[in-house]
Amino acid sequence: MIKHKSNLRLKRITLILTTALYAGAVFADTTYALQIPAQRLDLALQSLAQQSGAQILFVTKAVNNYQSETLNQELTVEQALQQLLKGKNLQIKKIADNKFSLVEGQPQARDMGQLKPIDVNPSGTASRDANAVQLPVIVVEAENEGYAAKKSTVGGKTERDFKEIQQSVTVITSQRIKDQNLLNVRDALTQTTGINITGGSNATIYSRGFVLSNFQYDGGAPSLYYANYDRGSLPDLSVFDQVEVLRGADGLFSGAGESSGTVNLVRKRPLSYQQALINLSAGSWDHYRQQVDISSPLNSTGSIRGRMVAIHEQQDYFYDTADSNRNLVYGIIEADLNNKTTLAAGITYDDLDSSENYWGLPRYADGRDIGYSRKTNLQTDWTNQNTKRTQIFAELNHQLNEDWQLKLNSSWQETQNNNKIGYSFAAINPLTGQSNYFEMSKSKTKPTEILVDASINGKFDLFGHQQELLVGGNWQRYNLDKGYYSGTSTTIDALNFNPSSIAEPDWKTIDYLITDYKVSQYGIFASLRSDLTQKLHSVIGVRYSKYNYDYLYQKFDKDGNYLKTNSDQNYSTPSQVTPYFGLTYDFLPNTALYASYSQIFKPQGTNVDKTGNMLKPIEGNSLELGVKQTWLNNQLQGSLAVYQTTRENEAVSLGYSSAFPGFSCCYVASGKIQVRGIDTELNGKLTPNWDISIGYTYNDAKKKSGYSTGNGTAYSTNGTPKNQLKIWTMYRLPNQLEKWRIGGGVRMQSETYSEGTANIYDPSGNGIVIGSQTFKFTTGFYAVTGLRVDYQMNQNWSLGINVDNLFDRTYWRQATNTSRNNYYGDPRNFMLTISGKY
Repeated sequence: MIKHKSNLRLKRITLILTTALYAGAVFADTTYALQIPAQRLDLALQSLAQQSGAQILFVTKAVNNYQSETLNQELTVEQALQQLLKGKNLQIKKIADNKFSLVEGQPQARDMGQLKPIDVNPSGTASRDANAVQLPVIVVEAENEGYAAKKSTVGGKTERDFKEIQQSVTVITSQRIKDQNLLNVRDALTQTTGINITGGSNATIYSRGFVLSNFQYDGGAPSLYYANYDRGSLPDLSVFDQVEVLRGADGLFSGAGESSGTVNLVRKRPLSYQQALINLSAGSWDHYRQQVDISSPLNSTGSIRGRMVAIHEQQDYFYDTADSNRNLVYGIIEADLNNKTTLAAGITYDDLDSSENYWGLPRYADGRDIGYSRKTNLQTDWTNQNTKRTQIFAELNHQLNEDWQLKLNSSWQETQNNNKIGYSFAAINPLTGQSNYFEMSKSKTKPTEILVDASINGKFDLFGHQQELLVGGNWQRYNLDKGYYSGTSTTIDALNFNPSSIAEPDWKTIDYLITDYKVSQYGIFASLRSDLTQKLHSVIGVRYSKYNYDYLYQKFDKDGNYLKTNSDQNYSTPSQVTPYFGLTYDFLPNTALYASYSQIFKPQGTNVDKTGNMLKPIEGNSLELGVKQTWLNNQLQGSLAVYQTTRENEAVSLGYSSAFPGFSCCYVASGKIQVRGIDTELNGKLTPNWDISIGYTYNDAKKKSGYSTGNGTAYSTNGTPKNQLKIWTMYRLPNQLEKWRIGGGVRMQSETYSEGTANIYDPSGNGIVIGSQTFKFTTGFYAVTGLRVDYQMNQNWSLGINVDNLFDRTYWRQATNTSRNNYYGDPRNFMLTISGKY
């Protein structure tokens, strides 16, 4: 193993080890007739290594933004490096004769990544000893990259150092994805500090007490898909290198959205060398998964590269009459159009067929636990949800010069959903054990989305201090065409339910509904990062946004006759200007204090008042103060933050009404909520062989004013616990046992509670609401333990086993409501994975 001696530990380290011709003499004074054209700096360095036989070690991301000039003259390797690096923030470090490494002028914290072997054949016109001996290509395998990704894009448009982001950020690295056997984005968010998730296949994600629905790809415009339609079917992780999560409002780049945070999904990119990864898994409840990941240059110069990922996954569940089957293909091609421009384009096709529990289990109407077994599923055996999703994307990066860069990011996505569901939709009568509203419905939907994002960023000096300016804009358009049968309902014995007892309806005898739902948003943003002093840095940003919402609701009877409704709506917000302010103070070389302030703006969708008018948007602000610190040569990072979020115009219910079909009625926008909390994290390496991740969150939400009752008391935030602690660690055994890694972790949370009003339905099963009942209940503290053991069988193959809920604890995930969405946590389960790498 050859180890990089500098303090730079990066997610992707490119180690250029070209061991072509060894002259056996002193290389310091040897000159070479070099012919290196103007091109990307990393390619120029590879050309120098090819023509001289030198070994040159450098970090890809340290040179990514640089271009080289033409070099046609006779020079030593060190002289050539000096010419290529002239005017760049890089320094030459001589390791040995004809062996050099390049480091950034001011080393920044980076995490260890995968070392790249390059097979270089001697070429060019360099002078060499005729008796030179060909050395073998050295193939270098990296140590695991660890859990500390010190740079991320979330909350901005360019990669930032961990300490430069004035908000709380968690990055689930590819090493954590592997170690914790995280298969989809939901799995990753479950392990993320401060995140809690309710629901099954219709999951809702919460951060700091509010719904988290801002998802973006590679730092582009946030998707409106998860905010307006389907948060449950989150993407498979086979497509992504890492998951970046920002907690708190991201109004500068996201525009209209929640104050909860933003998730940035970083796609896998083609490598400049050949690599094949194979993963074969088998686990509890007939869970089988096969994954292949292949990357390779597509031409002799490596200027065109490609990568493809394919998976097949099938599984049953721990509860009755449920299974799923997934097939996914991802492909991407990346091309260097010239020495300053790179274009990437790709496609993802994901086909998921599932009967996973959609609405969970009910409780008694007064909130009491019914005592169902974990196998219970109040869903018919003909329930099925099929989702076919196609996403096409493109990204262009152009280096205008050494200081300025242009970035364009766009995507198109279409989803086809065909669902039919039979499920209990009512709280259970404690006297009869009956669910008075068991609904059956069938739908066909086609959401489509277009996202475009463009930005220019660059550096300049002003009054002797460095400034960085970012200017850009994004546009989002989402359209949902949905046709569905309005459903029929019945009653069931909820204490003795048989999933086969209810036949699938004859859908042609039921009224048919059509909705056409359009949302569009565009915004222009700008931010200025300034070095006010050597230690004090500021960020000032502003965004101008415009939001438009159209909703068309049509109803037809079983004979196709149009039934007129009063539910057509068009809503356009006034122009919104949202500012952002941030400060960072470098208290110590490895410690930064920070503060940030951002504003919140969120339209309220289909919530309407008693006259059918849409509610005015939620507005507010978020304030965060914190400290970030790194240790052990930047391999370990920690953070501590306190935050406060205030939101006004929250929807307060005036009672249920069916006066406006397709909308949620009736509300008044009078509520004010304030959330205060603390979160702290530690991620990285305690020693070279010991990785750890610890995250704790305290979250306290209160009704401040505007509610009919309970002002000044705790606000029920859909199962968000006041306390959460998540720990995971892995350790490589020493000496003769170094092929083994062992570890595990625990997820703990305090009790959660829910209060509200449950609808009481007509006992005839016609779905008509005849009354309501208030409820309040809690679910208790729980701790769930996981375990992993890894064994490296040989250079190419490894074996790992994960066990979740090791002590088989029975627990409810969250407190939600009495009619539905109550889910047991998974019982003890395991998954065995064989991984190959070539």
